[in-house]
Amino acid sequence: MTVTSKLIHPQTSEKIVLVTGATNGIGKEVAIQLAGKGYRVIIHGRNPKKIDQVVAEALKRSPKARLETIQADFSSLREVKKMVVELYERFDHLDVLVNNAGVYSNKRYYSAEGFELAFAVNYLAAFTQTMQLIPLLSKSQSARIINMSSVGHRYVWVNPLDIESQHFFWGWVNYCRSKLLQIPFTFRLSEFLERTTITVNALHPGVIVGTNVTNTAFIKWGIPIASGANTVLNLALNPDLEGMNGKYIERYKIRQPSPMALDKGLKARLWIRSFKWAGLNQDEIEEQLLSLSRNGR
Repeated sequence: MTVTSKLIHPQTSEKIVLVTGATNGIGKEVAIQLAGKGYRVIIHGRNPKKIDQVVAEALKRSPKARLETIQADFSSLREVKKMVVELYERFDHLDVLVNNAGVYSNKRYYSAEGFELAFAVNYLAAFTQTMQLIPLLSKSQSARIINMSSVGHRYVWVNPLDIESQHFFWGWVNYCRSKLLQIPFTFRLSEFLERTTITVNALHPGVIVGTNVTNTAFIKWGIPIASGANTVLNLALNPDLEGMNGKYIERYKIRQPSPMALDKGLKARLWIRSFKWAGLNQDEIEEQLLSLSRNGR
């Protein structure tokens, strides 16, 4: 099934969009283009100087852009949770959440909590933030969550939850695994959101030339950053996609992900473990989700 591309939208100053990892590559381009379309954009980054540079570029391209900034290092769950608190203090709703922040490393590094870095930033930080932001998203008349996955998830065949292995490290495998986990997470969350005003979908935007991730991974082929950004913008803004929920999309087409990503056992185990890894109360958050479903929010 092809997802129709429709990127022409009326100017609006009411929609609030959060783009994580918006200081480089595709996240930066998505944030700047959203600002140019009149959306109120929250630019997230780890480095304050780079955040300021994105703001300057966005204002140069769109002088009337409505921009907000927020800083947090996603290799620290403490900072992720602190950022969530700040979002609730500053905003009364959220219309679109683009979970774009990501890293790739050819060496083994660890997060503040001791998790392998790609897993911590690419998956666990996004899970932690998303689950805590559900009430804020529910204040929107129609909210969309976009989880950035990758076609690379198809190259993971064994041990998708073996995040603590000390015996083997290959940066590409760890990166692909972190992107694989986004898909069963998306599918499980979508089940809870089925009768609410929030949708969640996973997206592979295309191999992007010139991003930090692809440069580190020595990938030198693919599509331009602006083209990849358009796939995100389409999923975030296209009115024809209103209500689409629980799908995996490669570029503009709904696809079947890998058999492993569709594994029901993995989906169930990942859901439970993610709450434990994140230090979140599963019963409390599931009750929030069920309450939203009962109330049609």
